[in-house]
Amino acid sequence: MNWKEGVIATDAGEIIAHPKMSFEELRATPLGASATVKELSPGYPRIVIKPVLISGYECCASVGFDHGILDDMEIVVTDNTAERFSFVTGHASPRDGPEVRFLENWVYQEVGTKPPVGFTWGRICEVYDLIAGFAHVKFIYGVKR
Repeated sequence: MNWKEGVIATDAGEIIAHPKMSFEELRATPLGASATVKELSPGYPRIVIKPVLISGYECCASVGFDHGILDDMEIVVTDNTAERFSFVTGHASPRDGPEVRFLENWVYQEVGTKPPVGFTWGRICEVYDLIAGFAHVKFIYGVKR
């Protein structure tokens, strides 16, 4: 896995996201084929990947596409192996809470700086969703960004 290049893979080596990845490419993988697809609006499907190991942490991923091309991805840690904190999708966590600090440090370990951070492929923009109120790592690949 090389987050600096925008490539996110499971510990088993299955690629979940890379710049310019297509919807069909992810769906053709065993992981993508077994995932749930949600289309929130026409042309903007999301592939929801059930728990997989990423850097040793059990995570769920939500991968969004804009007319068939990777647009964004969110990773939520779903177990308590990470510093003994419990991370659950939708679980409210304070903006400066332990979950946020853990995720900021995880991004730092992967790319050498805390978010937000930009790259030629896009950016890692946040580890906390103010609207939903939970901690996650968000990658913006952006078809139009």
